[in-house]
Amino acid sequence: MLEWLERNRSNLASFLVVLVAVAAVALLQTPRRSALQVVSPSVPSTPAPIKVHVVGAVTSPGVYSLPADARVEDALKAAAGPTGSADMEAVNLAAPLRDGQQLSIPTADARDGAARDAMKPAASPVTARLDLNAATRQQLEALPGVGEVTAQRILDYRASNGRFVSVDELRDAKLVNGSTFERIKGLVEVR
Repeated sequence: MLEWLERNRSNLASFLVVLVAVAAVALLQTPRRSALQVVSPSVPSTPAPIKVHVVGAVTSPGVYSLPADARVEDALKAAAGPTGSADMEAVNLAAPLRDGQQLSIPTADARDGAARDAMKPAASPVTARLDLNAATRQQLEALPGVGEVTAQRILDYRASNGRFVSVDELRDAKLVNGSTFERIKGLVEVR
């Protein structure tokens, strides 16, 4: 047997080299699998809740935590609903809310009182300005250049963004065009 090994040593060496080469090629072509595959379940991320301050003609005014996709209707429900004096025609229940917003629900008395005041003769040549934060759709429509669509746009903006801080918001938020803004800027105010 030793003689045979001596005579065939070069053949055996060649055979072993070929065998190692074939094994190496086979290993390289086989896709590697990890012994342990960790699968983590995908958890959908939930947006953080928003906080909205609900005031005005509601049963329970206060700050409420609501889902990120909440609407005015949701905030009104959180505040235990409107009071009997609420002017729900002036409120867009479908308007989306944003974090930190103050939602003010107006009263019908404010609308009726403003209508009565509008019918009184002026006590002086100075006319009262219309408060953008209390104005009804009908009062806004009475402004020059403001029709139904623009009045509703102003009310929707107020419902979505809270109280007006400045008359300039009408122009800056593109609620009215430049010429209409110039005509009404002296007729409105923010209280």
